[in-house]
Parts: sequence; structure tokens; C-alpha cells
Amino acid sequence: MMEDDALEFVRRCVRRNSILWTYHANMRLRSRKASRIQVTATTESYRLVEYRDSSPPSRYLPGALIYAEHFGEVFHILFVLDTDSDHVRVVTVYRPDRGRWEDDLMRRRRP
Repeated sequence: MMEDDALEFVRRCVRRNSILWTYHANMRLRSRKASRIQVTATTESYRLVEYRDSSPPSRYLPGALIYAEHFGEVFHILFVLDTDSDHVRVVTVYRPDRGRWEDDLMRRRRP
């Protein structure tokens, strides 16, 4: 899967509610005072930050780190893409730390 395809796959799955929420994601949403609505209502703002395909073979599924905004609040969502089953899994959701990310919150700062 190419990067542009990954972003569209994530958007399509979220729009039709083909999402599995991991236990970790649910705990992080609660502890970070975020909601599933912030993830699902923001597909138009999604931008691909990073994409990792399923190689090396030890990796099970490809992943996509997505930038999203909800009423001016920026957060990142880590999705795992299960193209065979036609759904995504939300692994975690967080507000990016401005000390670790460039001003646009799309690129990690270099050490």
C-alpha cells in the first residue's frame, strides 16, 4: 500500500465506522480527556505524519500516524491498517508534545 492509499483507507474505514478500538487506546482516551468523537468527526482534517508498511516480515500489519484537528485542538492518532479485513484499529491517541515535534506538529524534532 502506498502512503496516499493508506490515508484514504483510514478515512474510508473511519467514515463507515469500521474501527476496532484497542484497550490501550480506550485507556489513553480516558486519561488524556479525549473522546472517540474527536477521532471519528475529524476525517477531513486527517494528514499523514508517518506510514510504516508491514515489512520486515516480523511486523503484522502496516501502521499510519495521523494528524487531526477537532475545533482547533491538534492530536495524533496511531492506526493499524487491516486491509484484508477492511478495518482499522486505533492503537493510541495523544496530543503531540511541542518539545518533540516541529511547529507544524507533522515532523519530529531532531535530537
